[in-house]
Amino acid sequence: MYDLELDVSKLKDFADKMEKLGNIDGPRALKETTNQIREALLTDVRRRTKVGRYGYFEHKLTKSGKQSKTKKWVAGRGTKYGWQSGKVGGTLRRGWSSLSAKRIKGSSSWVAQVYNPVEYAPYYEYGHRQTVGRFVPAFYGVGAKLVKSYVAGKFPLAFATANINKQIPGIVDRTLTNFMKGIK
Repeated sequence: MYDLELDVSKLKDFADKMEKLGNIDGPRALKETTNQIREALLTDVRRRTKVGRYGYFEHKLTKSGKQSKTKKWVAGRGTKYGWQSGKVGGTLRRGWSSLSAKRIKGSSSWVAQVYNPVEYAPYYEYGHRQTVGRFVPAFYGVGAKLVKSYVAGKFPLAFATANINKQIPGIVDRTLTNFMKGIK
């Protein structure tokens, strides 16, 4: 016969950890993971939303010092004439909001919302038509005619969603690892 000695202390530690793993609050872990994904999406979509720049049109001067009929755009940078319209950009970027994760009734799925309640947000996201040649009198205080018949969308939410979909496995892994650290 052979004498066999086994050290089962490590096995007992493993069994204890597995028992604690079974005690993890699953819904809390899923809610936390969904909220992490929501925050990452909100950060990315805000970063992708451009801020409006306001300035003014300035008449070019001829060689004799008189105003010509042509105008040039001067971006407002807080100079003597900059920001004369009084407009401040960033309304669309600041408009992005989100709702915390909620469980769908009768399901094991969780959902969180990222939205922008600003009136013109869909036009920025998807694009819009406009009438060529239409005169816009309040265009930077000078007035101008529209040139393009269609303004293409910028799709900040669509691009941010595609980007976050690639990052979801890492976010889930990070969140669950943090939950597992509490088991040790």
